[in-house]
Amino acid sequence: MLSINKFREFIKVGYSIIRELCKKVISPYIFTFIVISIWIIQLVYAEGWINQTIGNFSNFGNFTIILFIILIIDYIYNSHIASFRGIPEITPWDLILFSFLSISLVTLGIFTIRKLLFINCIIYIIIFIISLILMFCRIFKITKARIVHANQKQKSTLYELKDLEGPIPWKKADGLILINEKASSYDLLDRKNVELLLKNTISKYSVAHSTVVGLIGEWGAGKTTLLNLVKKDLKKEDFVFANQDFDVWLFGSQEALIKGLYDFILNGLGIRYNSIVNDKFLESIAHVVAGIPKAGNLLSSLLIDRSYKDVMTLKEKLSKYIQSSNKHYVICIENLDRASDKQVILLLKLISTVFDLPNVTYVLLYSESRMNQILKENNDINQSYLDKVVNFEVKMPLEFNRKKCIVWLRNVLLSYGVSQQDLKQYDFVLNFIAYDLKDIRDLKRIINSVFSFMIISDTLRLNLPQLLAIQYIYYSNSELYEEIKTHQEMFIFEDTYGPYSKKELNDEENKYFTNLDKKYSNYVSLLMNLFPKFKKHNSCIMNYNETENSLKNVSISTQRYFKAYFYLTENSYVDINYRVRHFVEDINSGKDINLVWSNFLDKRDHQSEDLLTELYLFLKVDDIPSYQDRATLSEVLFNSLVDKNNQLTLDNLQITYIIGKLIGEVDEDQFLKFENMICHHYEALEIVRLITELLEEAWGGISKNLSRNRHEMSKIYDKMRKEIFDKKINLFQDKYYSWRNATGMYDYFNENNIPASKYLNKIASKDNVYRILFDCIIIGYNGKGKETYRFDMNNLRKYIDFDNVPRLKETLNGISENNTNNTDRKKVQEVLLIAAQQEKSNQSEKSKLTTHYDDNPISPNKL
Repeated sequence: MLSINKFREFIKVGYSIIRELCKKVISPYIFTFIVISIWIIQLVYAEGWINQTIGNFSNFGNFTIILFIILIIDYIYNSHIASFRGIPEITPWDLILFSFLSISLVTLGIFTIRKLLFINCIIYIIIFIISLILMFCRIFKITKARIVHANQKQKSTLYELKDLEGPIPWKKADGLILINEKASSYDLLDRKNVELLLKNTISKYSVAHSTVVGLIGEWGAGKTTLLNLVKKDLKKEDFVFANQDFDVWLFGSQEALIKGLYDFILNGLGIRYNSIVNDKFLESIAHVVAGIPKAGNLLSSLLIDRSYKDVMTLKEKLSKYIQSSNKHYVICIENLDRASDKQVILLLKLISTVFDLPNVTYVLLYSESRMNQILKENNDINQSYLDKVVNFEVKMPLEFNRKKCIVWLRNVLLSYGVSQQDLKQYDFVLNFIAYDLKDIRDLKRIINSVFSFMIISDTLRLNLPQLLAIQYIYYSNSELYEEIKTHQEMFIFEDTYGPYSKKELNDEENKYFTNLDKKYSNYVSLLMNLFPKFKKHNSCIMNYNETENSLKNVSISTQRYFKAYFYLTENSYVDINYRVRHFVEDINSGKDINLVWSNFLDKRDHQSEDLLTELYLFLKVDDIPSYQDRATLSEVLFNSLVDKNNQLTLDNLQITYIIGKLIGEVDEDQFLKFENMICHHYEALEIVRLITELLEEAWGGISKNLSRNRHEMSKIYDKMRKEIFDKKINLFQDKYYSWRNATGMYDYFNENNIPASKYLNKIASKDNVYRILFDCIIIGYNGKGKETYRFDMNNLRKYIDFDNVPRLKETLNGISENNTNNTDRKKVQEVLLIAAQQEKSNQSEKSKLTTHYDDNPISPNKL
């Protein structure tokens, strides 16, 4: 069925092409060529004249035909008409082929009627067959191209503004959403009153002379659209409009303008007439109105009287034609404000003199400011001249419905796939654009250009509302765009975490922004939404977590993302942000959190630190709203730390902070589950301490959950320490040991006035004394980046009650035989002995030396 329909469509289009060719062939030049060719052929064959001898010249008829064929070949060759054969549309090449086909067919028909010998027909049969084959190929090619074009036209995404009353059904394969920038024939801006005024003004006409109506408005204000609406109504009331409006801008010279307007008026009256007399009249008009000479300069002065009579004769004839029709003719003239000064003045002269005709209304569309400029700069015309030509003025409203423009812009975004939820993020830029618009045509151009990047929005991982804003600045004010692009240091703060509002602007920055305010005052509100630094200058108010929000949202106001907005490129930070967002989305989607975290870790490679730092930005309740998901993820992360033997590397410290951020904002039930899970993990005492500290230091407002959970976390920490002391749990056993996991116990002893020796004497042994000591060692770094070690004997006494723990003091007497092969223990003892010697020699703290081991630093797990 599909192939049959295609075949029918092919036949239908092909038939329309043949009809079109027939219409073009009967034009004067082609038709004359066909008739003369047939006449010459029949002439040379009449009564055997083709073989006739003239004088001593035999076969003169054949000679005549050969000359005629040579003439045609010469024309085809020198005119390069055959070069049109590659164009899949009707061209002069097709008309030539169709002419040959017609000539050969008619000739063969006449030869058949005259019953000439077959030998006389051979050449024309050959011409007919060749022409037919070539013509068939051309029609096939043109038909195929037109069908393809028709299908593409149906798929075209060239929409009207009215289509944006709601979201447009769109998919990426459809290409850009483009709005037709041509004048429309509908009104979406509630200009009914202006439409009614224009309609009533045009309706009034004089039977004695023409009426001129000026429709005034700046370029793009919707003059043509409004006129199209009025045309619709008036055509129903027996008003006669020309098929199309007269565009002054199309004519390059005054002569062309006069001829164009004359032809336009005749066509508007329904008269299609061309003759030498017309040309004479036009010369007369050009001479009288525009001062263009009819003949040489010597004769022109003698012809003035005759020219004036010609003009008056023409005007009188046209007036009689119009009056006899008893119709009201409306002629609309566009683009006056784009035409040259001389063209505008000439047009005003023509419609007020030669073409001042009864029952005719001229509607002039122009900009008042441009027209005043033309009249002011032309010394030959008084500035009040326009008032004498234009009888009525209708002015376009300066304001339009900007709220409706916001609706259209929102629907463009929705059509491109932006969700209703995300649409609110665009409000600041859409409102700015709508109230910065010059006219409706400007709106269409913005949709077609500024919004065009939305077609790749699914692959752009920048902040799209901010990208839209910066693209609009580029469109509307390229100077400001370059100002921002080349002054990055002025528009951004450092990418540091913490209370951003404490960052102050220096005098240079304040002076720069003050000048920027004055120079680009219209853009202040938009810039405040884009750059917190500029906002701080203007309002002195900033959110404490502004930096975190900017980094989280891949904002232009950050060091790491600023340049990406001007080059539409992505750096590693964009990728990290995307991966973290994807991780959070998976958490919120109900996927297995253990698996999600495991996959996230597999991707970390060398970017683990940056990934975890970025994840810290996405831990608010708004990011992960489910208390159960927050608690479950906290448990997964806590267990991952326990599985890593609690070594507090930089990555593990970040994970600990993440746990604190998550668990601080869960409800009572979920926190209780978390408590039950961690409360006996004594090997993670240091992790619990860090989580407790983090909850105590939380920035910003304190929620009910955070207030309760920070208190409960502190109780858990205290309870765990008390249990360790009461039960004499040995934190230095392999089961519980990690470096400095026991430091929280020394704080507990100090807080409760308990000597540390009371605990250490119960659990200290020759196998763990070096771990106990290493928890108190002071680690630094030398100029080469190597770890340095030293002990402070006063700190040893203060924190671990060194003098009252015999097992610890024994280390000063030398290492036992069982530990002679443990180089890490030897190093700890060596550092301790140096500290003891320095104490005996009464060295000051500044003069005390540190010990470093270039070969291999001390490993706490080997102690």
